[in-house]
Amino acid sequence: NAVIRCYVNHLGTGDLFSGMLNPAFLGFQKSISNMARWQALSLEVKNEFLALDGCISALDTNDALQIFRKQEPVLSKMPDILPARTAFYLRWGSSSLVESLHRLQMNPNYFDQPLERIGSLAAFNNKYKTNAEDDLYSWMGNEFALAITEPGTTEFENSVFAIVKAEHADQALIKLNALQQKLGVKKAPQTYKNRPIGILQGGDFLSLFYGKTFQRLNNPYFALVNGYVIFANQQSALKKLIDEIDAGKTLTHNLAYRKSIASE
Repeated sequence: NAVIRCYVNHLGTGDLFSGMLNPAFLGFQKSISNMARWQALSLEVKNEFLALDGCISALDTNDALQIFRKQEPVLSKMPDILPARTAFYLRWGSSSLVESLHRLQMNPNYFDQPLERIGSLAAFNNKYKTNAEDDLYSWMGNEFALAITEPGTTEFENSVFAIVKAEHADQALIKLNALQQKLGVKKAPQTYKNRPIGILQGGDFLSLFYGKTFQRLNNPYFALVNGYVIFANQQSALKKLIDEIDAGKTLTHNLAYRKSIASE
């Protein structure tokens, strides 16, 4: 029945995760390291999980938690979308998420250097005759996440997803379908279970808007599912995720996850 007190130094967690993840996944490791400075947690051993609860300290303007000042917390519905086989997810949520992201763009730990990013964004917009910031931000809601699932294949890229809450679902599809055509896909989107599936053949450009953490998503497929836009590297991975959501095989219905939430 003992409770253990843990102190976590975030600056060292990137090295910790480097032993658990693909060595090329540096953007994620750096994001974790610069989330804050220190965290004090009470750790309690449950039957099926470890429960950690405590406080976190942000002491520097480079700490990501600084962007949430004067923001209000939002109730997350992400577990309704994430599959039960989710191994890890990093979720961001605030009452004005786009505003928070604009602040975070000045932090080189999460985005490219400001001048470099502005140059890349201008080159992208000029090449494809679009306004990509409007295409990806105008419909964005109050939460998004990077999710890593237990691999279904030996390919790591098949297990990485970006999931973005759509405040205006219809507008999200209009914007993304228009961007798809500007990126060179002229044919109508395919459908799967009455859901359009598109592809954005622009390489690694999501990281310009959502951060370096999303660099492993290239030429992503996308679909709108229950008010969330889901991006995936492979169409087959996206279809499997849709199957799991429709079948109720999500974190919300996972017994161990439900028990962990109930203990909070």
